[in-house]
Amino acid sequence: MGSNLHRTFRAREDGFITQIKPTSDQRDYLNTCRQKVRATLKQGLAAFIVENGGDPNIIKPKFRLQGSWAYGTCNQPAHPAQEMDVDYGVYLPNSLLAQGRSDRVAKAYYLAVETLLQPLADIEDWKLCKDKNTCCRLILEGNAHMDVPLYIVPDLMFDSLVERNNMILDEAKATIAKDEYVFKGYHYATESFESEAKIIELDYITKIHMALRDGNWKDSDCELIRKWYADFLADQEDNGRQLRYIARYLKAWRDHEYNNGGGPSSILLMIVANQNYQYFENRDDLALLYVLKNLPKALLGPVKEPSIPEHTDEDFNRIPEDDRQEAHDLAAELLGVVSAAIDIESPKTSINFLRSQFGKRIPDDESYVVVENNNQELPLQATNPATIEPTRGG
Repeated sequence: MGSNLHRTFRAREDGFITQIKPTSDQRDYLNTCRQKVRATLKQGLAAFIVENGGDPNIIKPKFRLQGSWAYGTCNQPAHPAQEMDVDYGVYLPNSLLAQGRSDRVAKAYYLAVETLLQPLADIEDWKLCKDKNTCCRLILEGNAHMDVPLYIVPDLMFDSLVERNNMILDEAKATIAKDEYVFKGYHYATESFESEAKIIELDYITKIHMALRDGNWKDSDCELIRKWYADFLADQEDNGRQLRYIARYLKAWRDHEYNNGGGPSSILLMIVANQNYQYFENRDDLALLYVLKNLPKALLGPVKEPSIPEHTDEDFNRIPEDDRQEAHDLAAELLGVVSAAIDIESPKTSINFLRSQFGKRIPDDESYVVVENNNQELPLQATNPATIEPTRGG
């Protein structure tokens, strides 16, 4: 016997996944912010293009959503002090750098963008922060901010770069087919991950250059990782929907545990999930447990992913050495509690266990927990599951 917790995670009305996803109103607002930033910079950067020898009638900046909104893994904050992060990159071609990637050009790039964004921020009652070395940051309403990194990319890649600015709203529809869909509340189309991954010619995807505020330039891998993740999801039985949800659950746990930031990065959690994932039809709880059995150990040492181009030997575990044992211990506790919640035959206890790790966004609805004969072997059992008690929350 055991408990099937799938509906606790997936119930359409108030399951955990619904609780942690941005709401339609939040997504509409953030999309409107994105459109205003794009409209401001699209024409406004013409002077910067001219100053660097370009023709603004031929060269126009392009824009791409990055990070969790591009992957379809953005969560609502777990605590009031946290913020949703929208990464919205600006792209210009390498042909503007006839004299190389100088510190003058990098600093002028920032000055041009922020000179345009400041009046917009004043009108919208946003705050423009100028203290981040890697991007321009706009503090928006509703516990959210937008980071605007500034890129220069090879000309061939720029020419093949098709703007994809639509936020991934519905993972099911976003991974089912290559056709376009119209989403409720947006009335615009987006393409699937599989289709989007093929927008840029494979030969042209490479590391690109990010301007830094201090005048330096940094190699960036945003497009390489986007394509790697899209390809990996496309190979899964359900086109990656369950795996993307596992990444969301892990990020929600991280945010709940690390109230003031820190802990495993989102890309680290995504890589560990990909490396240790097994599909369980209609059992997100078992799929999560299968990943968790390797998470604690992974957080102690290097985490590499040779299948990401140009990142064969990179260690994605950037948790400071002094903090890794704490991360391990928290992940080990999560493993034990989730295992116990699945093994126990009490819906109320299972819910309390999950709430101790994920917080009160786990729905307190015992009807979602199904006590059943478990004919499939669980991926991992707790040593003494009945003796584990939730130590926090619940």
